[in-house]
Amino acid sequence: MGKLACCARSMCQCLQTLLPGLRRSFPGSVYLCGGRGSDGSELAKVTCLELTSRSWAPVTPMIARRCGAAAGVVAGMIYVCGGSVTPFSLEDDEDDVMLASAERLRPGASEWEALPEMQLARDGASAGVLGGKLYICGGRASSDLCLSSIERFDPKAHLWEGWGVLPLMSQQRVCLAAAALDGALYVIGGRDAASYSAERLFPNRDHVAWQQLPPLHRPRWSASACSLGGHLYVCGGILNAPHLELLNSVERFCPQTYLWEEVTYMGMQRARLAATAGLGQLLCFGGSGENELSNQTAETYDTESNTWSPLPVLLEPCEFAVAVVVHG
Repeated sequence: MGKLACCARSMCQCLQTLLPGLRRSFPGSVYLCGGRGSDGSELAKVTCLELTSRSWAPVTPMIARRCGAAAGVVAGMIYVCGGSVTPFSLEDDEDDVMLASAERLRPGASEWEALPEMQLARDGASAGVLGGKLYICGGRASSDLCLSSIERFDPKAHLWEGWGVLPLMSQQRVCLAAAALDGALYVIGGRDAASYSAERLFPNRDHVAWQQLPPLHRPRWSASACSLGGHLYVCGGILNAPHLELLNSVERFCPQTYLWEEVTYMGMQRARLAATAGLGQLLCFGGSGENELSNQTAETYDTESNTWSPLPVLLEPCEFAVAVVVHG
């Protein structure tokens, strides 16, 4: 049994070594979904950036308009869940409606497929993919109810599971960042001082419990995170104290050293941005800058040269969007 476990670990390490090269050989496309436009309206629009040609094009829009949704890719399909929307009939002083709905798209298909609703509405949640399942973490179910729960969607069983199956995070988190790395689900930050910390969960271990991580150099919320090259990257966001500060700083966590380190800052401040990884690089899109207006710029970080360079501008400004890469 020990030899079998050792062999399995060796195979995993080998695959982790090979995957970055394979993904560079088959770079795929970035899908930027939903968000809020420059006029303040929530978007159902989806745009696609071909990583080889570096050109944007509109693709099949989502069923629902979504701002602050969570997204991931499972078995080549794009999943977008939750978020919020302001119905056109509401008055200015009424609250947004938080969404429990979810949908998915196989790239190239002519329409999105509606999925079973999540157990709770979740706006400002974040997602990670582990073991062929989509995990949705935190968020808010209403304007005054922030969540510490997580739930996951199993595409094979076509159902959500959460309560009684997955442990609560150590605290409520909304406008957090999340990503998966080496079998662990990471959650970072949130929109109040209590949830600035970071923690991780190994869902497939015998004793499932959240582990606290060292603090970031600059605690933040409305940031975005992704895994790349064996590290966890956290980009941009907002720092609360002593006053609101929009960030262009980027930090990465190394599971081996158990430390955070800062890397070269982005070219501009970005809060409420979308980030993902492709071509072996970190990709950041949109968000809001110093003037709090949504922008349509994008940039990419090269881990080898530790430098940022511009990407083609988005088709329109947006913030609170989500970005995923589909390889192929």
